[in-house]
Amino acid sequence: MWPRNSRERDFEKYHHHIQDRASIFYKLGETGLISFSDYLFLKTLLSTSPKDFALAFSIFDINGDGALDRDEFYKIKNLVMSQSSIGLREMTPGISSHHRHLQPNSALETYFFGPHGTHKLSADKFLQFQADLHRDILKMEFERRDCLDGEDGIISELSFAQLLLLHANIDEKKMKGMLKRVRKKYQNGPGITFEEVVSLFALLYHIEEVDMALHFHRMAGVPIDANMLQHVARKVTNVELTEHVVDVVITLFDENMDGKLSNREFVAVMRRRMRRGLEHPRDTGVFRLAEAVVECSRRAIFDAPLPLYQLRH
Repeated sequence: MWPRNSRERDFEKYHHHIQDRASIFYKLGETGLISFSDYLFLKTLLSTSPKDFALAFSIFDINGDGALDRDEFYKIKNLVMSQSSIGLREMTPGISSHHRHLQPNSALETYFFGPHGTHKLSADKFLQFQADLHRDILKMEFERRDCLDGEDGIISELSFAQLLLLHANIDEKKMKGMLKRVRKKYQNGPGITFEEVVSLFALLYHIEEVDMALHFHRMAGVPIDANMLQHVARKVTNVELTEHVVDVVITLFDENMDGKLSNREFVAVMRRRMRRGLEHPRDTGVFRLAEAVVECSRRAIFDAPLPLYQLRH
């Protein structure tokens, strides 16, 4: 798929030297190309909470050094892939789980464990990789709209609203009404910068914590207005949301135009947005935390050379 208003012949040749060197895809290899197996795992990374992976890391870190070797990491990867019907088809029958992951062309394996697979992967490095991946994908989505809106580095408020509602699975009539409010209010708006988008998505990456915070405020009778949303952003993720971004978000979700946010609908829609349409674990690779923890614990216990309580001493 190529950007709108572009022609197929514009992409007949691939010039990897123009690849953004700060991109995580460039770090995976100068060509920016990845295997299908890596692609499936990256899709899972985009729709899985960092806390889930941090928990999995702690479970499989048998010796407690805060890092995983290649075999330990692939226990996590294989578990994630086994929750996906697509991933199960990719796992070749007749190959043992120990050797199944040994793919010489795997850019992810080389990046995490070095060319010979001897390096160790810390949870911090992995979670930073996940954060960088989120930012790169978000930048692609932003730049696709930036090209259409004309002004370099800024998208319209309407394009920003459309970006937020990607994968939202909202009724078409209702979505048109939401976008109409934004279009009407910001006909000559200043637009939204990429950094403003990044700040908001930093909040959305922690949508479960946001949900809890907004729920407690609602129970206390505190209205969810612009000031409250900015306050929650500071407390949950330590980011500052601009007044303009918050105003657009509230306009998008404020059906009765009273300046207040319906936190239930906001959280539900944003949760679907962050899952990128991957709500069904068996079809996508998004593993349910409860099932994964049980399975991780079972495997860790059987793989440990000593009882777990002895390994702590």
